[in-house]
Amino acid sequence: MVWPEQLVEARLRASPEAIRLYAEITRDFNPLHLDAAFAAKTPFGRPIAHGTLSLAVLWEAIAATFGADAGPGAAQIRFTAPIAEGAMIIASGTRAGDYDPQAAMMRYDFIVTDGAGTQALAGHVDILRVAMDAAS
Repeated sequence: MVWPEQLVEARLRASPEAIRLYAEITRDFNPLHLDAAFAAKTPFGRPIAHGTLSLAVLWEAIAATFGADAGPGAAQIRFTAPIAEGAMIIASGTRAGDYDPQAAMMRYDFIVTDGAGTQALAGHVDILRVAMDAAS
């Protein structure tokens, strides 16, 4: 398996529909995410996406990069800012370790931003090899 320098970038629009569907999947119906009138009275001023919805976009970047060959292991994650409803959630990452094609694990530094470039999540994730292709 090749350990690429960059994760494939993943994107998801934090539309009201995407936020509602995520709330249904997770059973997290906090009005901060779903009720515009409620959210308008908070410091955010409008609904925000679930923090873990932003994290799910990072998992999509990992899946797009490695497919079934690897998956996320241990991670250090900092939630640094909310993603407003309607914003684009963008996840990307860069290999943090020296390239070793035989390594069973590789660390990637990641960032999740909104479409304006505001950092919402940052940290690192260890990618674990779970399958080996014929070239390994």
